[in-house]
Formats: sequence, C-alpha cells, structure tokens
Amino acid sequence: MDMILFFLIMIFHTCLLIVAIGLAYRNGWFVVSNVIILVILALVYDNALLAFGKFFKEGVRLEFLSEIRFWLHAIVTPLLLLYAWDTMRRAGVNWVKKRAVVWGVLGVTVLLIVYGLVTEVFGMTLESYVYNGVLAYTDASHGAGFPVMVIVVSVALLIASIYVGRIQNWFWYLIGVFFMTAGMLSPSPVETGVYDNFLELILLFSLTTTKAFQDQYVKSR
Repeated sequence: MDMILFFLIMIFHTCLLIVAIGLAYRNGWFVVSNVIILVILALVYDNALLAFGKFFKEGVRLEFLSEIRFWLHAIVTPLLLLYAWDTMRRAGVNWVKKRAVVWGVLGVTVLLIVYGLVTEVFGMTLESYVYNGVLAYTDASHGAGFPVMVIVVSVALLIASIYVGRIQNWFWYLIGVFFMTAGMLSPSPVETGVYDNFLELILLFSLTTTKAFQDQYVKSR
C-alpha cells in the first residue's frame, strides 16, 4: 500500500514542479524563491525511489541511488531559508533587505548545508529495510540525532509565513507551515511510512501557491 501512496505523492510533486517551472518561466528565473523548484525536484526523486525501490531489488545500484537521497536532503533542504527570506522581501519587510541580514541568511544556509553533510552524509552506512512493501535504505551509522536543520528551517518558514499573512493577507503559507510543523511534532496517526512525505507535500503545495500569489501580487501593483 505504501508503495502506491509514494507513487501518488510523486505524481502530485511532479505537478507542483511543472507549476513552479511555469511560474519561473512567466515571471522570471532570477527570483530567489524559485529555489522551491530544486526542493520539489529533490522530493520527486525521493518519492520515486521509495515507490520503485522494490523493482530495483536490494543491491549496489539501489544503495547508490539511496545515497543520493541523503545528499539531496542535506544540500537542498536549507535552501528553504532563502525561500523564507525572499517571501518576506517580496511582502515588503524592509529589515530583511539590510546587508547584514542578507549575508546572515546566506551564511546560515551554507552552515546548515555543511552541517547536514557532516552529520547525515559523510561516513554514513546504509542498510536495507522493508516496511509495508517498500524496499529502501536507511543510515544505520548516525542514528536519529537532533534535527537542527529541520528546526531552523521550520522556524524561518513560520516567521516568514506570519509576516506574509499579516502584510499581504495570504494565510495559506502559514497554514501549510503549521500543518507540517504540527504533524512532525505528533506521532503518525496510522501505521505507515508515508506520513512525513505527505506532510512535505502539504508544505510544498502551500509554498508553491504562495509563490504564485506573490508573483501575481507584484504584477498587480
């Protein structure tokens, strides 16, 4: 069952990817919040590998493809800090335009990428597992650890979504971040490995619609 759900989530993410690329094509590629294209692309890969891993069968090939998942997570997830910053800038929050803030956001983004690579990627040992019909690889060397990256990114998105909601009267951003955060802090209500991926889909849907709203908002002014 999980395999089918991962496949469906992959399809929905692919639809979001097409929308995000379309927005960039129509409104300009050199917009910082276009980083969600990379985030969505990574999630398409992630869910596709979980959906079809069983067909690759256990072995070196699937292990290598799974290793890429960890690299993508470590490198791409911190880019949501840039997305959060840009949505505040586009909402007219003046203090985020200060040079110190810009360099601070860039610096924290780079630090989180390095932190993710060191704690999640370098020296990892992948082991295969099967859960609800899904064959995948997990890192058995680092353990769960403290989710510094996820916490920092979630806080940044939460702050940005509050500003955007208050200034531009757009609350779908906040709703998506709230559901993602609340869901991560709560135990899964069902016996499935798809729960976190479903929460990610809700978040990326809200981020993509926010990008579309802000693109239109800028045009209408």
